[in-house]
Amino acid sequence: TLFPYTTLFRSPFVEYKDILNKSYSSSAFWVRIKLDAAHLHDGEKIAIKIMPTYLDEITLYVEDGADKPQTIGDRYPTKNNGVTALSFNFVTTVTADKPYLWLRLKTTSTNMMSVEAMTLDELNESNVTEYLLSGLLFGVLCAFAVLGASYFLTEKEVVNGTFFLKQLFAAMLAFVYLGYQRVLLSNVLSPETMDNLTSVCIDRKSVV
Repeated sequence: TLFPYTTLFRSPFVEYKDILNKSYSSSAFWVRIKLDAAHLHDGEKIAIKIMPTYLDEITLYVEDGADKPQTIGDRYPTKNNGVTALSFNFVTTVTADKPYLWLRLKTTSTNMMSVEAMTLDELNESNVTEYLLSGLLFGVLCAFAVLGASYFLTEKEVVNGTFFLKQLFAAMLAFVYLGYQRVLLSNVLSPETMDNLTSVCIDRKSVV
């Protein structure tokens, strides 16, 4: 519940802008979000969009425990997301007199996190744009991988084989980083398996 953290939530927070970046750490990081009360309507549902898609665990707490804590991350089922999307997101109800939300980030990857608060309509529009741009990027990388494969099949030289493998790994890396494995493979692979797949890609990315 929220109540054991009452003292923490009343403590002063250090302001940051744009993206939280705390590098690698075994610590958990708390982020306080203050919504603009002038634009809030009691009972309105809002979305909190979080990037990147390889963070292990993010938990949302609502002021005074109005809602139960929600947890998302690549170690949790995709259905925990408020809306199915490539990015992580929460959907919660807010009131003008309680404009604060808290996030707890705990991850073995780099503690870099982008947070945006928006309406559900804005989230849906953002998701459409994200699908289009991510799909375009992934498509281009797949096209290069196919091109590399055709070169290698035509002339079986080391340079062609190396080019193909690098392009194939780049496409796999994009597939994981962009969040497609969570959306497309959640009914096939467990969250633990997908988390391990992400870790392998991160550990091997310097090869590409």
